[in-house]
Amino acid sequence: MIKHYYGTILLSRRATQLAREMTATANQAIEDMQEEVEAQGRLLENVTRKNVATLSWISELVGRQADTLPDALSAELAKVSLERIDAFVCLEYALRYRDDRVLADLHSFTDECIAMLCARRGCSSRFTLINEVSDELIDAEHAARVATVIFELLVNAIDHAFEGREHGNFLRVAFELAPLDDSTALRAVVTVEDNGIGLPEGLALEDYATAGFSLVREVVAHYGGSIERPASSAGTSWRVELPLPREPVAE
Repeated sequence: MIKHYYGTILLSRRATQLAREMTATANQAIEDMQEEVEAQGRLLENVTRKNVATLSWISELVGRQADTLPDALSAELAKVSLERIDAFVCLEYALRYRDDRVLADLHSFTDECIAMLCARRGCSSRFTLINEVSDELIDAEHAARVATVIFELLVNAIDHAFEGREHGNFLRVAFELAPLDDSTALRAVVTVEDNGIGLPEGLALEDYATAGFSLVREVVAHYGGSIERPASSAGTSWRVELPLPREPVAE
């Protein structure tokens, strides 16, 4: 009995020791993983800082050129290019590091873009923004193209939708992801709508050919997607559908 009791105590002590060792090993692994994540996060911050500095310098150069251009139209186009550069700065600040991947938060990007555009135009009081962009993170490479669509449609609405109207305006931006029927890809849908003055009557979709809209068409062609103008009781609505591979979305 004494021998059995002693053996039980030894087993209990050994089990406790093993449990402590396993817990210590697990805690060390968690700490190592956390340190790795923090290191990668710092690396992303450094890369973001470098990219923002580069984009800011390019923006300054383009701005100087715009101020010296004799032709008013050329100067205006240069200033539009400045805003596109600033939009990519907004995207840089929306990047996140998750599971060894660089991803983008397009909801945050949309907020930053609107703030940037309104600061340049002084239009923050002209409309109410409804940001319904999903906060689901997607791969930065694909996010750059989706962000281009969001930005160009936003600029189009801000510049043209509310001409002659000072109050009672809204601008809604939405982005959602849903699996396609075969479940091997995702359907990304960007919607931008407003209650503004609308497009000229009789203007066909294929006839709408601004520089920004040409960029949207290029993104649509890249993914083999589609763009349409849904019927709206007031204002203008755009719907862009892009089939994305499933991999770009964070699990």
